[in-house]
Amino acid sequence: MMDGQLQLKLQIVGHIARIGRVAWSPDGRTLACAGIDRMVWLFDIEEGHYRTALQGHTEGITGLAFMPEGNRLLSGGDDSLRLWDVTKGNCIRLIKGYSNFFFVIDWSPDGQRLISGSQDSTIGLWNVNEDKPPQSLYGHRESVTGIGWSPDGQWIASSEWDGTVRIWNAVSGICLRVLQKSDDPAIFFGDLVWSADGTQFVSGTHNHGIQVFQINAKEHYWNQNSFPTSHLHLTWSPEGSKIATGGGDGAIYIWDAATSTVTQSWSAHRGAVTRITWSPDGHYIVSGNNSSELFLWDAKSGERLRNFLGHPSAVYSVTWGVTTQQLISGGIDGLLRWWDVQTGECIRVIQAHHGAVHNIRRSPNGRILASCGGDGAIMLWDLESGEYLQTLRRDRPYERMNITGIRGLTEAQKMTLRTLGAIEHN
Repeated sequence: MMDGQLQLKLQIVGHIARIGRVAWSPDGRTLACAGIDRMVWLFDIEEGHYRTALQGHTEGITGLAFMPEGNRLLSGGDDSLRLWDVTKGNCIRLIKGYSNFFFVIDWSPDGQRLISGSQDSTIGLWNVNEDKPPQSLYGHRESVTGIGWSPDGQWIASSEWDGTVRIWNAVSGICLRVLQKSDDPAIFFGDLVWSADGTQFVSGTHNHGIQVFQINAKEHYWNQNSFPTSHLHLTWSPEGSKIATGGGDGAIYIWDAATSTVTQSWSAHRGAVTRITWSPDGHYIVSGNNSSELFLWDAKSGERLRNFLGHPSAVYSVTWGVTTQQLISGGIDGLLRWWDVQTGECIRVIQAHHGAVHNIRRSPNGRILASCGGDGAIMLWDLESGEYLQTLRRDRPYERMNITGIRGLTEAQKMTLRTLGAIEHN
């Protein structure tokens, strides 16, 4: 710092994707960086360049720390914890865990089934009227980050972390087509939404713009990547002529779905947009960001109409209530919040998940709200009253194991077993 001014001392380049975690070695000579590209990059600070990349994780890395002696590094974020030898650049220990949370869900058009995409790469087909495990669809290799049921109920489209888009037969569960298979390790798919007529769907990406696919085509119909920001989150207008995307730069973009051109944009948030949705009547857009902001916009003019205050941190999902007079939102704190659109007041708060609420969806008949989260559960709620209705969950490793009265277990061990499905009666 000179004369009260901060100066850039060193700029190092190597990552090809968003950096989420950094860690310094105890001696200050090595900087470790990790993010959504699933690699740990080591940089030599004295030399000012990249040294090596540690590969092995199958999903984005969310934890990073050097051991006190400085020659070993811990990384985690998928369902594993890895211990690395920093000098040799190899993994010396792999600790596997159990983690199977849901990223996305969607309703079938008749409201009788739900489709889920999870961290472990599987897709689940759930019958909400039957108390039994879901039908599992296999084919993806990475976390399923986008999923949608076609309006006619025949097809399911899904996208995953590694850039693959698949079309499935919704009845048989057979994968019919792989529309795109990318070998780019930096690609990352976000939301996936069908058009109202069911002939095409749009998917957002981290660094490849937005892509529109036609159901009868093998590749994307059009790919728009003219704006230097991510467009992970998007929504189709009710009549199908426009697409709204939320940018990593905090802006909202309105696209002409026929010409792939941006017709309007405005600065919306102070951080990346984490959720965006159009109102059923087409008059409004609501968007949330990664730092607690939740705003209502006039879809035509871009004017901000309402600021909903209450989320302590990131807003991950939002949908409309029984009418456009109510909104429901979910975020990192695991709570569902009901909002009065006219006043901006929060009128109901429910503890929904032990972990973040990743996605919420309103049933086609407008009566049921489905939510999914980091605890591996799909919860069903009465949309109007907020009353709890049902839980859908895959069996965990110790599901229904009775540990009541068992001796020799510590409280920490009991808590772990209960988290993995064990039951204990008081």
